[in-house]
Amino acid sequence: MPVLSRRGVADLRKRLRGTTARVAPFLGTITGVVTDEPVVALTFDDGPDPDSTAAVLDLLDRHGAKATFFMLGQRAAEHPRLVNRAVEAGHAVATHGWEHRSLVLERPAGRRGMRWQRSLVRRGSQALGYGGVDLFRPPYGHQDLQAHLMARSVGVEVIGWNVVAGDWSDEVAEEMATHVLTDLRPGCVVLWHDALADAYDASYFDRSQTLAALDTVLTEASARFRFVTVPDLLRCGRAQRRYFYPRPDEGSLPALHAPT
Repeated sequence: MPVLSRRGVADLRKRLRGTTARVAPFLGTITGVVTDEPVVALTFDDGPDPDSTAAVLDLLDRHGAKATFFMLGQRAAEHPRLVNRAVEAGHAVATHGWEHRSLVLERPAGRRGMRWQRSLVRRGSQALGYGGVDLFRPPYGHQDLQAHLMARSVGVEVIGWNVVAGDWSDEVAEEMATHVLTDLRPGCVVLWHDALADAYDASYFDRSQTLAALDTVLTEASARFRFVTVPDLLRCGRAQRRYFYPRPDEGSLPALHAPT
């Protein structure tokens, strides 16, 4: 293999940057929207849960806020009335996959892996019924080029986030609310969990701190922002894309849900 000169390396890097710039607007994961409108999208993962999701819906209704629920297909199939309640209230429901499995770390080898990924997304979407929108958030946010292209090939747009509540551990409501309120900007997408698929500690499944933090955010930010669904947010400006998340480490999976 010929060795590139310093100038040759610089030219190659320039071409690669140009290629990335051209494909990123089409293949990147949406993490927010560039807009001057005071709009924010609250998103909730891992539900629906008959207790905590219902409580989140009650809270959103009291504040006149809309949100997007990225639901697990297994849970949606078990609680179709809860799915319908969210849709009828004007919220968006989208898929988080059939079950909470990492598309990267738990993917079978070879072609079987692509079929497994595709089934995870399709079954998750089908469980939502006709009320579901064509959006997908990978479990744990895990994806690589293959997983991203697979999702796009089945007709779903991949949605990430750019503000994190951090409600999957032992943070108290005040800390969560501070994280969110500090980072809120027009066009941002906020990651919450109306339920947890898994956790390092059983006490983290309790959503009372999340509900209290959400109430604080809605109360204190409602004068500055309108809380809308992701589809409505995308109509308010230009989608902001991140060119794929880095490959995650196995350590990012809870011990009770180790790779198989």
